[in-house]
Amino acid sequence: MRKILTLSLVLLLGAMGLSATAQEGAMSEDDLNALSAAEKLSTSADYVRQVQEVIERGGQLLADAKKQEDVSRMDCINEKLVAAKGFLSVVQNSNANLSDAVNRNDEAASLHHMKLGNMAATRCVALGHEMMGCVGANLEYTGPTKLEAKRSCKIEPCLEGDGLTSPESDATTKPAADASPYM
Repeated sequence: MRKILTLSLVLLLGAMGLSATAQEGAMSEDDLNALSAAEKLSTSADYVRQVQEVIERGGQLLADAKKQEDVSRMDCINEKLVAAKGFLSVVQNSNANLSDAVNRNDEAASLHHMKLGNMAATRCVALGHEMMGCVGANLEYTGPTKLEAKRSCKIEPCLEGDGLTSPESDATTKPAADASPYM
């Protein structure tokens, strides 16, 4: 029970952090336009760094899941890690193209590549939070299954619903119908 409460709290805080990070990370078009050329290059380099950190953290989570031999968690983390690596490619290409656009003084192209890098970095950070929320199959052997049944009737055989049971047998038998047009 304690594990479930702890896990619920972690997922709740992670979701709250995810929405805050996504809102903070996404810059409006006006904010991107207001940046100088040097700030655009610096911000773009930060996007690349953020995505690389997410991939590094995902690799650590994947190694931990492999160590625990938790296949469902490994699958969840690996799926998000592959997507994050795709965003790394997008951010790196965007950073290189932004550098070219800044050198040409092409404002439209630089704005486009800033938007692209911003979107990819924001989505990748969200994937990082999702990786943290990947929960595997926490299976633990607690012992053999034990079934206990209590009967509340005072007189035997017990009538439960439309079945008859008796203490001598665990089998439940249905009473035969009086008449049926199908028999």
